Amino acid sequence: MGFLDIANRNHLALGLEQSGSTVVSYADVQLVTGVSNGYDVAKLEYRIAAMNWRDQFRKPQGFLGSIAGWIMANRPSNRARNRWTINLLQLKPTDHVLEIGCGPGVALYQAGLQTPKGQVTGLDHSDIMVKQAQRRNPGTTIIKGDLASIKGQLFDKIFSINVIQFVPDFSLFYRQIAQLLRKDGIVVTTYQPRHQHAKRQNAIDTGQKIASVMENIGFASITQLELALQPIPAITVIGCKSP
Repeated sequence: MGFLDIANRNHLALGLEQSGSTVVSYADVQLVTGVSNGYDVAKLEYRIAAMNWRDQFRKPQGFLGSIAGWIMANRPSNRARNRWTINLLQLKPTDHVLEIGCGPGVALYQAGLQTPKGQVTGLDHSDIMVKQAQRRNPGTTIIKGDLASIKGQLFDKIFSINVIQFVPDFSLFYRQIAQLLRKDGIVVTTYQPRHQHAKRQNAIDTGQKIASVMENIGFASITQLELALQPIPAITVIGCKSP
């Protein structure tokens, strides 16, 4: 059975969608990976990598995009980055929080648990990710689009996890974030290099670039932190909007 032929099966397990309708089962994921006893995220990711994975993780689409979303929700390093980033936000129950590039909504869900009297909002430009995030976070506002799509709202905390590598203009990105933050609001950016031959230095260099851009824009109390992960550590940059 070919890789894409699996999409023709009609089961309900993982809730992975193709064109918003066809659903793929846990057994189908086993077939994709060639694993008969339990799933293997690494092997599944390898199959995506063989089919232009960067495009799928930048903007998941179609059947492969659904699988990419499943990887984002289940890969151990992703889950560790989510927990780390949410902890660094130091959320308060009344905080209004925005996640840029919310993907399947795992971190968004964690943020929601810590802000019962506040509000969490997810932003993503992928139809598939918006649907997965809505399914994981019923009742939560999930916006399809980019930062310019957000009107008339201000946030206490804004965060992103492995989104910055797809941002073409860091300066514009952080200026837009500054406009959406309340006075003394916090922005947290986490990045773990996942490209071929990635090294720790790639994370450090990106973190320094982010910090420099944020300083030039006027963010204060800029801090860089490193999370030990395999195969490459993640870097997080935190900044506060100046009064």
